[in-house]
Amino acid sequence: MKKILISFLLLFSFLTLMVINRGQALMESLSCSIINLTSITGLSLPDQKATPAGCTFFNQAVKDYHRNDRARAETNFLLALESSQRYLAPTRSLLPQSIPLADLATRLYPADPQAWKWSAEAHVEDPRLAINSLVRAAELLPSDNLIWEKAGILADGIGEFDLASRAFKNACDINPVRNGACLRTAAFAYERGEWEAVIHYSLIATYPESAEGWRMMIEAATELGRTQDAQEYLLLAKESFPEDFK
Repeated sequence: MKKILISFLLLFSFLTLMVINRGQALMESLSCSIINLTSITGLSLPDQKATPAGCTFFNQAVKDYHRNDRARAETNFLLALESSQRYLAPTRSLLPQSIPLADLATRLYPADPQAWKWSAEAHVEDPRLAINSLVRAAELLPSDNLIWEKAGILADGIGEFDLASRAFKNACDINPVRNGACLRTAAFAYERGEWEAVIHYSLIATYPESAEGWRMMIEAATELGRTQDAQEYLLLAKESFPEDFK
């Protein structure tokens, strides 16, 4: 009787383990199959199916990442990326500075702006390459003003002032609520003596936020012969910066 009971318990344990393992395998399978590219990237693309191999590589890559095994994680993320575009966004979120993975993403999925944003992040030490990647991303996402702002900051930092001016102008035109880009556009216009643009972009920004910005507006109005406007700007400047305009 004891032997029968022991055999029964062993069989029961074995079947339980099988059910648990199958349940885990099913959950792993579902965790791969329910990843929705649209919810991750905001895009609706045809390549939404993950191969079982791609799912395996991605899951292993995440485990490697959490074990701080960067080399193995990159290798498995690379294999997952090659299997499906759906892994682009989550991989980028985990390894934003990985140049090999970012470069692979732009080669495999050049129509995905996420790939070019990733490239810009990864190549931040190479501003010209990062700017080129941001411009590519902006072409694919024309309503994203932040891409142009980032490009403007990088271009300004390496002395590419024409490109910086164009980038900040694009950012301001897309979303003038972020008035920093508009004020920088006004400053670049001042350097070129484009007086109308100085006033236009300063007004879009809801007036300057510095004494220097007001001085540019006053000078621009004066150069255009708009004496009354120049006087109005001076009065407003005195209200905002009384110590600078006595």
